[in-house]
Amino acid sequence: LKGFDAGTGTGETSPQPVLVGGVLTFNGTGTITAGAIDINQNSGFTTNTVTSGSYGVTSDHRGCMVITSGGVTQNYRFSLGNITSGVASTGHVIDFDTAGPYTTGILRKQTVSAFSTSQVTGNYAFGVSSIQNILSCNNSGTTCGGKFGAVGVFNLSSGTVTGGEVDFNTNGQLDNGSSTATNFPASPVSISNGGTYTISGTNGRGTLSFTAAVTGAPVVNTIIYVVSSTEALVLGSDNQTNNSLFAGEMLKQSGTFSANPLSGAYIGYQSSLGTTQATSPATSRTTLILLNASGTGISGTQLRNDSGSFQSKSLSSTTYSVASTGRMTLIGGTNQPVLYLVSPNQAFFLNGNSVVDTGFFQSQTGGPFTNSSASGVYAVGTIDPQDASGSVHSAVVTFTPATTTASIIQDKNGNGSQGLGQTQSFPYSIDTTGLGMIPTSGSSCTISATSTTCQTVFYVISPTKAVVMDTSSTNPTIQVADQ
Repeated sequence: LKGFDAGTGTGETSPQPVLVGGVLTFNGTGTITAGAIDINQNSGFTTNTVTSGSYGVTSDHRGCMVITSGGVTQNYRFSLGNITSGVASTGHVIDFDTAGPYTTGILRKQTVSAFSTSQVTGNYAFGVSSIQNILSCNNSGTTCGGKFGAVGVFNLSSGTVTGGEVDFNTNGQLDNGSSTATNFPASPVSISNGGTYTISGTNGRGTLSFTAAVTGAPVVNTIIYVVSSTEALVLGSDNQTNNSLFAGEMLKQSGTFSANPLSGAYIGYQSSLGTTQATSPATSRTTLILLNASGTGISGTQLRNDSGSFQSKSLSSTTYSVASTGRMTLIGGTNQPVLYLVSPNQAFFLNGNSVVDTGFFQSQTGGPFTNSSASGVYAVGTIDPQDASGSVHSAVVTFTPATTTASIIQDKNGNGSQGLGQTQSFPYSIDTTGLGMIPTSGSSCTISATSTTCQTVFYVISPTKAVVMDTSSTNPTIQVADQ
C-alpha cells in the first residue's frame, strides 16, 4: 500500500509518504490467524507480528478488516475480484482510519508451494516508485522530496543476486547523474553480483539486499512478499531520508527477447507529479495510453489529466529496440522512457522527465470492443497516489450492457473525510478501441485535444480487467478494475 500520513507526527510540518506491506492468513470464517505487517514511515521502518485480526465480506464483494500489530490497531476496507469457487485471488484495499495513514494498494492470494528461496529463481523484471520524504535529496543535493522511480531486472539464483541492471529517475536525474539529463544513458546501471535474498517457508515473506554498481551506491534493503514463483510484491525497508523510498512489483521474465518483439495493441497507465508542482505543490497527473505495435514501429493515443488540465493527442509513429535483458528503448526525441519487458505482453515503464512518470503496459485482448466488453461485477481501487491532498478509494462497479449503466458502491478515505457505501449510477459507452467513456451529464460525452465532457474515461485491457482515470480532478489518480 502507498499513501501519506496526516502530517502531524513528531517534527513534521506536512504529510510524508507511508508504505505498508504484509502477509496475512485468513481462515475463511472471519479471523486473521497469523501475519506480519511492515511499515515505512517518517519515524522509521518497523516490522510487527499480527497479534489479532478479524474480517468480514458481504455479498456485494466488499469487505472490512481490523488488524492489531505492534500495539496499534488499524481498520481497512476492501473490494474483491478474480473470484473462483467462492475465493478471491485479488483485492483492492484502503486504510480506513480517520487519523490515517491514508494508504491504498492491492491484495494478492499467495501460492504456498512457492514459499522457499529456491522457488524464486531466474530473471525478474521489476518496477518500483514512491513519492519521497521532504528531507530526502537527490544526488547533487539540489532537489529534495519529489519522486523516485526505477525499472530493471534481477538475476536471482538460490539466495544470491548474481547480477542484473537498473535504470532510475530521481526528479529528472537519470541513473545517478549529477545533473538533469534529457535521455537515459545507452547502457543501464549494473546490479552487482553478490547480493542476497531469503524467503520464509512459513508465510512467503523475505528480504533482499543488493547494490547498484555505481560509485557511492548504498546497499539497498527490500522486503519481498511472494505471491507465486513468478510474482512478488516489494517494499523498500531503508530509512526514508537515507535512501530512496520505493514499493512495487517484480515478475519473472519468460521467453527470449528479439530486437522488436511487440505486436498488436497495448494499454499503458502511468502516474506522476503534476507539471505545476513548482507553483502548486498539491498536484499530480495521470496518463492512459493505447499503443499499437507492428514490426519496428509503434504509434498510439494518449489521454492525460495534468492537475485538472485534460489533453488527448496522437502519438506519432516511432521505432524502438529491445536488448536481450528485456530493456526497451525508443529511438529519437528527448526525455524518452525506458521499459523492461516481462514478456512480449507486459512491461514496466519509467519516463525520463522531471515529474517521473511510472507505470505498466500490457497486451489488450478481447477486441473488437463493444458496450458488452465490460459486463458484470468488478473490484476497483486506487493505485499509486502521488499527493496527500486526495482521497483513496475502494469500490465495486457493476456494468450492465443491456442498459449501458455502471452502478458503483464506493468506500473512500481522504484526510479523515470518510465515505462508506456511497452509491452512484452512470451511463457508459465503449468504442471499438476499448475506450470507455462516462459523461459528466446526459447520456454521452466527447473528447477533443484539450477538453472533454466525460467525467471518467477507462480502457478495457481484457474482458476481466480495465484501468480508469478521472478527467477533471486537480489531484487525479489511476484506478484498476478486476472482475
